[in-house]
Amino acid sequence: MPMDSKVFFSEVLTLSGGCFKHISNDQLSVSTPCSEWNLEALINHMVGELLWLSQLLGGKSIKDVGRSLDGDLLGEDFQKSWLDGCQNATKTVSSANLDAKVVLSYGEVTMRHYLNEVSCDLLIHGWDVAQSINCSLIIPVELAQFAYNFYKPQEKKLKASGQFGAKIEVDENSSLQTKLLAVVGRVG
Repeated sequence: MPMDSKVFFSEVLTLSGGCFKHISNDQLSVSTPCSEWNLEALINHMVGELLWLSQLLGGKSIKDVGRSLDGDLLGEDFQKSWLDGCQNATKTVSSANLDAKVVLSYGEVTMRHYLNEVSCDLLIHGWDVAQSINCSLIIPVELAQFAYNFYKPQEKKLKASGQFGAKIEVDENSSLQTKLLAVVGRVG
């Protein structure tokens, strides 16, 4: 039986946030596997994902949110911003009707789809954070399977969007984590 989307989200937050306690302020300028972002920008993006999720699953529209989540979302304490974002998003997700619809920039989807999209993004970016600070992050098989099942059918579309790296060929006997990372253009 596939993992529940809310459980997946919760486990992704725990896993992805695991390396945060090892980040010091002087590491925020280090590069990440996301070549356009340093670590601070990557964490800012992740916090932004949590804030957008809270707003949209909480009933607001993209127009309602507007540009309020643009710019620096970390302030003076990126750790606190991450934890606050996790707490708010978790509260919103726990009461959300995932069969309801939400309108995103690319169209209307179920809240479940949007939650899965954000969760998978946070999982991959959690791995990115770990790579940036030389922290080991092994994605549990059930989380890797969930994300792989979400991304693999969309691989061509994702590559065409320019938001994911070039196709990486991996051996069919590679670990599920390696296959997942390859789908999103990372070498694991």
